[in-house]
Amino acid sequence: MEIKEETLLQIELDQKVDINESAIQFSTDLVYIVNRHLNVIFANTNFIDFAQSIAIRPPFKIGDNIVKDLLLHEIQIKEWSVYFKRAFKGESFAVEIHLNLPSLNINRWSEMIFSPIYEPTGINSISVFSREITQRKKNETQLIETNRRLKNVLLSSADWAWEVNACGEYTYCSEKVKEHLGYTPQEMIGKTPFDFMDETEAERVGTIFQQIVANKQSIKDLENWNIHKEGHAVCLLTNGYPLFDKNGNLEGFIGVDKNITNRKKIEEETIKTNNILIKKVEEVSALNLELERFAYVASHDLQEPLRMVSTFLQMFEKKYVALVDETGKKYIHYAVTGANRMKLLISDLLEYSKSSANVINIEKVSVKEVIEDILVSYTNENTNLDVEVIIDELPVINACRIGLSQLYNNLIGNAFKYRSTDKIKIHFSVEQTDEEWIFSIKDNGIGIDPKFHEKIFVLFQRLHTANQYIGTGIGLSVCKKIIEKCGGKIWVESELKKGANFKFTVLKSHQISHN
Repeated sequence: MEIKEETLLQIELDQKVDINESAIQFSTDLVYIVNRHLNVIFANTNFIDFAQSIAIRPPFKIGDNIVKDLLLHEIQIKEWSVYFKRAFKGESFAVEIHLNLPSLNINRWSEMIFSPIYEPTGINSISVFSREITQRKKNETQLIETNRRLKNVLLSSADWAWEVNACGEYTYCSEKVKEHLGYTPQEMIGKTPFDFMDETEAERVGTIFQQIVANKQSIKDLENWNIHKEGHAVCLLTNGYPLFDKNGNLEGFIGVDKNITNRKKIEEETIKTNNILIKKVEEVSALNLELERFAYVASHDLQEPLRMVSTFLQMFEKKYVALVDETGKKYIHYAVTGANRMKLLISDLLEYSKSSANVINIEKVSVKEVIEDILVSYTNENTNLDVEVIIDELPVINACRIGLSQLYNNLIGNAFKYRSTDKIKIHFSVEQTDEEWIFSIKDNGIGIDPKFHEKIFVLFQRLHTANQYIGTGIGLSVCKKIIEKCGGKIWVESELKKGANFKFTVLKSHQISHN
């Protein structure tokens, strides 16, 4: 039996329809067709299953209305009605629809494609393909939020962000670039950083950039001087990170530039100031050295004639004692006493100049041993005095032994010199903080009026006449200079007739161990 060609064509068409319907049935998309009344006339299994979950009166089936029989918001009903009207007018289009039904735990984004179905009598039905894009929308939302935050960061930052390709040409610049270089982002695109530098700087930075590109390294704290649109110099601190394609090829860099012009100017001014200060210090040091040499030489040269004056006056007094009356003897005594006082003054000036020496020998020094050595000398010279000494446990420190001995010699000497009528009592002690030792030497002497506590450390300042107490007013000045030179301080706690307590500090970092 011969089959006509038309019949064969119809069989082939029916087979294709069956194949297409099978593919639609097993598709993961939701596929359905509605007529002009918006009743579903065809739907795949996925759509029917989904429609069941949001049907007003389950089960949802073929013939039910896509708008009236589903739980949709009023706004969604209006939107869908508009979409179907557009499709029945012959328009094919795609839209994104958000179906949010919290009561049914449904929050779904779909991309819906509306296509009119043409028939000989016109457009009587519409096909709809609905694909879920919820995850894509979440990703887009996260990306938008991330971009929003990055934009806010860029806007709030004083730095400007940029992106360049492998040739160093700007492909992106943030708006902040205008605050730094005066150019808009549009004026920067397509140009390189070297276009905004003078020739020397462009060559220097370009060499560094070529090496970074060759090694595919990051750009780290690269200082570079640029020319502002208005012509003045701007120093930028550049940091960038390399970008690679999936094959590991360098595509460019992304990074930020910080304007450090003010900082660089301050650094330059600081360097200039430091150089000036260094020069001044060198000049002052040279002057001090000359003054120290002068004081040393002068003190030695002056002492010789004073010794000669004193010696010859004493020889004159002995040889011509019978020829000199009491007034003459008194004059000779005054002259000898004055010469001796001048000798003492010169000697103290020499000690004061020595205390300014820049070179000091630092070594381990037992404070207790220094005190005991000095006390032996004073007690041997004053055997007629009743002296009580208390020495607490004292540390061994890194110090100049000569300076420390000179310091304690002056303080102990004052305790003996300015004693009261009572027995001499001297107490040596120490306290400590986290950073320093606080040494103390306390006596029971005549004391010092609080209004003179600062004055006594000033050079040549005396509280008593030479007839009352021999001295030059230099000893405590020497003590102050020795302590301050080591970064410490010295002071006194005292009242009249209540003794004196001299205290001074030594940095604890100098301490070695205890006795």
